[in-house]
Amino acid sequence: MKKVKITPHPRTEELISNALKAGLMPLFYNVIVHITAKGRKYTAEVNAPKGYPENPVTDEELEAKFRHNATFSALRGDKVEGAIEMLYGLEKVEDITELTR
Repeated sequence: MKKVKITPHPRTEELISNALKAGLMPLFYNVIVHITAKGRKYTAEVNAPKGYPENPVTDEELEAKFRHNATFSALRGDKVEGAIEMLYGLEKVEDITELTR
C-alpha cells in the first residue's frame, strides 16, 4: 500500500480557468494529499505551497531549514550561526568573500 498519494484537486480545471480569466498564470496547481500512517488516513488540501506569497515562510522556519541543510555541509556550530547573522545583514557586508570563509 502506498503511504502517500497526491491527486489533482477535483476543481483543478475550474481553478486554472478562473486564474487565467483574472490575468494570472497559475504557477502551482492545487492538490489533495492523502497520507496513510499507522493505519490512519489523513487528507489535506494544498492551495499554496510553503514559500508562496499566500503561504510565506517565517524567519524561524527559514533559519531552521538553513540549520538542517547545514548539517550536510562543511559548516559547523558557530559558523552556521555566524552565516545566518551575516546573511541577515548582507547589505552591511564590505567584502562578499566573507561568506565563503
